[in-house]
Parts: sequence; structure tokens; C-alpha cells
Amino acid sequence: MNIAVEGTRAFVRTFDTAWKLKRVRNNPAVEIAPSTMRGQPTGPAIRARARLLAGSEAERASQALNKKHPILHGVLVPLVHRLRGNKAVHIELTPLDQ
Repeated sequence: MNIAVEGTRAFVRTFDTAWKLKRVRNNPAVEIAPSTMRGQPTGPAIRARARLLAGSEAERASQALNKKHPILHGVLVPLVHRLRGNKAVHIELTPLDQ
């Protein structure tokens, strides 16, 4: 999962039928950690709160992800979502421990 960070907030994008979205709706408490492409942690995890975004907040998250990952999130991910018939959903992560 790719992430874009702005200040104390981080943004991620997923599709509307993803298991992680269902989990976040049921429990917004998450742990995030830096990791390799294969998901192997490379640093300590931090606790965060996840919040689903809509409207202008979702657009801001989309812009942040597109800027950081222009090919992947600017072109490929939206294309795959459209081809699969999914809608993109943006999630804001804010740390609980500072």
C-alpha cells in the first residue's frame, strides 16, 4: 500500500470492496509501519486512527497520492479501478502517539 504524508496526516487509497476498508469501517484503530514491497516491516509500527474521506478531503488525498506516485496513482491505480468497476476510496491516517 502506498502512502502520501502531509504534516501529521497520511493518505492511502483503496477500492470500495477491499477487506481493509470493511475493517476500518468496523474499527478505525490501525497500526502502520514502513515496509518492503513484499510487506516485510523495516521499522517500528505506530498506532493511528483511520478516517474515510469524501468530497474535497478525498480530492486533496488523491492529489497528494498522485503527486508522490505520479505513474502508479496518477494513471495505473485509477485505470485498474475503472476497469474492475470499483470506486476509489481515500483514507486519512492520523497518529495516536506523538
